[in-house]
Parts: sequence; structure tokens; C-alpha cells
Amino acid sequence: MIAQSSPMLDYEPAPTHNDRDATIGLLYGVAAYSFWGIVAAYFKLLAHVPPMVVLSNRIAWSALFLV
Repeated sequence: MIAQSSPMLDYEPAPTHNDRDATIGLLYGVAAYSFWGIVAAYFKLLAHVPPMVVLSNRIAWSALFLV
């Protein structure tokens, strides 16, 4: 007769490093798709801003972050 509660039946392997990598990869993928959608909405909001203003802001903020 087989015992009802066997330690072998209750065994669950510990998550491996590959499971963790897969989870992190999935989260990065979701973040990338979300960012891509937000960027499209952001550029639609900037449609009325002249290109030279956008360029000058990018130059100024880049210089600030480089220092």
C-alpha cells in the first residue's frame, strides 16, 4: 500500500537562476513596450513646439547631465 503523504510527492524544486532571468526578461520586455507607447503620446503632445526649441532643450539638458 502507498502512503498518502510521501516526502517525494511534496517536493518542489527551488527556482533556478534561469527562472529568475526569464522573469527579469519579461519585465524588461513589458517596460520596453510601455515606454514605446508613452514616447508616441509624448511626441504627439510636442507637435506644436518648434524644432529649434526641442533641440536647444536637448542640448541644454544633456550638457547639464554631463557635468
